[in-house]
Amino acid sequence: MADNMRLRVAFLGLGRMGTPMARHVLRAGHDLTVWNRTRGKADALAGEGARVAETAAAAAAGRDVVVLMLADPDAVEQVLLGPDGVASGADPDTLSTRRPWWPRGAACGSPWSPRCSCCHPGNGPS
Repeated sequence: MADNMRLRVAFLGLGRMGTPMARHVLRAGHDLTVWNRTRGKADALAGEGARVAETAAAAAAGRDVVVLMLADPDAVEQVLLGPDGVASGADPDTLSTRRPWWPRGAACGSPWSPRCSCCHPGNGPS
């Protein structure tokens, strides 16, 4: 892949859906940083070429795209707005597996809300 086509991607949430999706990002040749509340899931992808971040904020910093693949709205809120959350320093596009309106609502009023988009499986981007 040409360097000008290579995206800097952060993937937060490496469960059943997140891990295979993150692997596709790696296989496509993008620069991938991962984070998961359970560190071992992130470490597994380090062996495949991903960088592992210590916090959600560190994973999102300087990325072109930030993908959230989290279990529920509470997890999304914690990862976006909690201590060391994405909102503390990122400019992301987001992807959530549940309630597609929630990440956009959480972003309202933040400096990165104009670039926040959501996609719910089966519904496409909103």
